Amino acid sequence: MTDAKALHLVSVKTELAEKYVRKARTAGSVTKRRQFEHRARAHRRTAQALSDLLAFREREAAAA
Repeated sequence: MTDAKALHLVSVKTELAEKYVRKARTAGSVTKRRQFEHRARAHRRTAQALSDLLAFREREAAAA
């Protein structure tokens, strides 16, 4: 995966996480709220992992 694609995915996953946080706040039932919160956490974890990958690549490139 190229750095540009990873950076794009970070922004997309962050937007999706924010979307599901908003949906969780306005969910009509506890079950739906939990589902939306779970999706938001999953997207946040993916975005964080991709950010960590990009940071690792930058450190490796700087060390080389």
